[in-house]
Amino acid sequence: MPCPATGWWAFGSGAQREHESIRKSIEDEARPRSIEIYPIRNPSDQDGSVRWESSLNVGGDRRARAHGTARSFPEAVAIAEAYRHEIREMGGLTWWLESEDRWVSWLGPFNLETTKITPSLGGDSYWHYQVSGNAQTLEEAALLASLGRVPAAGGLDTCG
Repeated sequence: MPCPATGWWAFGSGAQREHESIRKSIEDEARPRSIEIYPIRNPSDQDGSVRWESSLNVGGDRRARAHGTARSFPEAVAIAEAYRHEIREMGGLTWWLESEDRWVSWLGPFNLETTKITPSLGGDSYWHYQVSGNAQTLEEAALLASLGRVPAAGGLDTCG
């Protein structure tokens, strides 16, 4: 049921009560954003006992998502309401920060993402990128997949 003072809604998933949460829909720089807060079932595995999530509608059915943990519901509410999805203009595209080292964007029907990888056994960190989408034919899919694997300028091996 709605809470008229703050705009929060309570949500329960039925008799099992596996995922009870509170939710709120707000506008974030003229874009719809929904936030959700719920208890973590096994808090010993996390940095906090409450999880918050933010989902910003960036156009159509595309969403930039972020999440974190807090020690209490009031702390999670404060963090989630104050959170602002970071964006950057890079390579002619708008990129949306989803976590500390993960960015997403879209180019037409294609999902683009890049994630910073830090090897656990040492070594240099690097950015892994991925382009995904759907194609009508095997040939189109193969061509688009091969374009997603072309190294950046300067990274081509021209020695043959």
